[in-house]
Amino acid sequence: MIDTGNKLAEVFRDVHTHKEVTGIIIRHLTSKRDVRYEALKTLNLRNSRNILDLGCGFGFFTRALKGKIPAGSRVTGIDRYPEYQQLYLESCEETGIPGNFLGDGVCSIREIPDNTIDLVICSYAMYFFPWIVPDVIKKMKKDGHFVIITHAIPHMQEFTDYVRHFLRKRNVEVSGELPYEKLIGFFSSRNAMNFLNPCFHEVIRKKYRSCLLFKVKDFDDFVSYFQFKHRFFIPEHVNIDMEEKLLKSVRTDMQKGKKFRITKDDMIFICSRPKKLPRYD
Repeated sequence: MIDTGNKLAEVFRDVHTHKEVTGIIIRHLTSKRDVRYEALKTLNLRNSRNILDLGCGFGFFTRALKGKIPAGSRVTGIDRYPEYQQLYLESCEETGIPGNFLGDGVCSIREIPDNTIDLVICSYAMYFFPWIVPDVIKKMKKDGHFVIITHAIPHMQEFTDYVRHFLRKRNVEVSGELPYEKLIGFFSSRNAMNFLNPCFHEVIRKKYRSCLLFKVKDFDDFVSYFQFKHRFFIPEHVNIDMEEKLLKSVRTDMQKGKKFRITKDDMIFICSRPKKLPRYD
């Protein structure tokens, strides 16, 4: 699990390209209301003064807190790449929330005192560190909340099938899951409750439906999206020239009128009343 996660996580070290591709995703999502706002819209956060954003990245989830938390609240963002520090703190400033950044990954959570966190948020990152949940609840107050956004299974099924069919036609056999399927399988709609139920008295699930839509006029955007995430779809053992051939195939199909619709449903988990777990110090 760690090896797969670390290899795929390396693409996010390129902060500039990641930001550009995030813009592409936002432009082509069919659902225009950000899933992070949906995750928080029914939650009463008037007592959430000390907040933790796990895998914070650019701070999109922190931005969704604007207008929902009391004055004087503080947020700490944790990410594995220090390169995100400036952009994350800019998000905090623009949102009007004093912020702090810890750039040593989720191990940084050990620096936080127990029973001090009112709210923990995490979007599209828990599959990199699902084992951290018991450590998180030690840091939470008894009336705290943990809000997680992760991917629903199946995910990006149309393009996954397209890639498999493309490789099979060229006598490239891919056994088992594609790299991204293996990664998100570590924490998804399918198994998240196995991690959360032992740690919380209450867990609410909400499905968020969306998809990416690319037409022929959007081909350049699709190329940028795919090139950034190509190793999520193409296993390491496959020759690099297959990626170029795949893009040519996509272009040909788009020119024939095919729209690339990529289902990208998510699952929101709102966890409350953390359980007191036994300690093994």
